[in-house]
Amino acid sequence: MHQWSQMAKRRDEWGFPLKPSPEDAAMFQNQLGVHDRTLLLGATPELQHLASVVIDHNPDALAQCRGGVLADWSDLPFAAEFDAVIGDGSLNVFQGSWGLFFQQAAKALKPLGHLVLRVFISPETKEDLQQVLAERGEIGFHAFKWKVAHAVANPYVCVKDLYRIIRPVWNHPTLEVYQNSDLVYYFPKLSELPRYRQIQFGTSYELAERCPVITWQNSSSFPLRSVELLQECLEIH
Repeated sequence: MHQWSQMAKRRDEWGFPLKPSPEDAAMFQNQLGVHDRTLLLGATPELQHLASVVIDHNPDALAQCRGGVLADWSDLPFAAEFDAVIGDGSLNVFQGSWGLFFQQAAKALKPLGHLVLRVFISPETKEDLQQVLAERGEIGFHAFKWKVAHAVANPYVCVKDLYRIIRPVWNHPTLEVYQNSDLVYYFPKLSELPRYRQIQFGTSYELAERCPVITWQNSSSFPLRSVELLQECLEIH
């Protein structure tokens, strides 16, 4: 079974920081207008109440979702339709370049619309992997897993490599969903992201300082002529 299907069917087994907290949801909400038409990238249950439309490429993820659209984020079937595009970890798990991700979000947004994402960021100074592995049991498993990912990402890391590294140290029951995954995750440093309009940090769970909610504002007409024009259509902070 595909990784996303397994994760959707076992959603109750995932803890913070993998899923957004009520604090995170509130930070998303305070970036949205009361009457905003909002597109949610991924069927994140904790954010569905903020969405007008939910888009996901996995039918299992959309099974319990109202207003779900089955499509791929790399080719969004919308053009200048939304006041806001939101997503939880969407940039990290997108299977393509960050430029394509932002280009597609910009395509779906109205002029002056907002892109609001919770992004899992690596620390500016890379941590030693062996020191991180030695923290096994000192922090929750999902925070531990992300710290391992940050220590090995360059800024990309193969999910099956995370399984291989973590399993001998901490064979958590949820780890099996990563065993045969073909996915690649992206863990940028904050300094490596396109410059943003606003950033918000939570404090309610382990590693919240590495999971900010970041807002970009679209400030250009569509369509984009090329991915290279991306930063020209994002208002900088």
